[in-house]
Amino acid sequence: MPSAEPEDESPLAKCSYTKRSSGRGGEGGAGGQAWASMSSPIGTIFIGASGGKLTSVGFVNPDLPGEAGLEDREALARAAHQIEEYFLGKRMRFDLPMAPQGSSFQLEVWEAVSEIAFGETASYAAVAQALGRPGAARAVGRALSGNPLLLVIPCHRVLAARGAGGWAGGVDRKTWLLAHERGASSLLLVDHPAL
Repeated sequence: MPSAEPEDESPLAKCSYTKRSSGRGGEGGAGGQAWASMSSPIGTIFIGASGGKLTSVGFVNPDLPGEAGLEDREALARAAHQIEEYFLGKRMRFDLPMAPQGSSFQLEVWEAVSEIAFGETASYAAVAQALGRPGAARAVGRALSGNPLLLVIPCHRVLAARGAGGWAGGVDRKTWLLAHERGASSLLLVDHPAL
């Protein structure tokens, strides 16, 4: 059975597993949401999981009582480890079991945005076009504003026609992430000159 803690003992990989909500106002129980927090270069990240699948990644403290079960602790540890690798420039795509909650249109948009490669960007209009819905750029923006898995579903890679546009994590963090990806991409090319 895999360990709930990543092997690396770096500060980014250390999570605090201290929160759980049953979704019914009580503590723990089936159908609950487990939470972990981790430090990152752009602030504390809060990660949520339920049933062993990632349900939330963001910057707002859910501040819920209780403890995470083993299945969710393992999902949270995997997510924290992969997020750490992302910030270290070692991961360009997340490989995590996810269960984001949203409308069918939101899920469709989030799936399309997940295909935007590390270090690349697309406009809201381009995402709408890729979905076969030209003229739905604003609807794409609204769908992305509800993305519960910041970083993992890389909505920070979607830009407005006239600049960065907004981001649920804040424009300063979005700008930092885009610069990080550009820098990590060029480092990766130096490490692998055949690319």
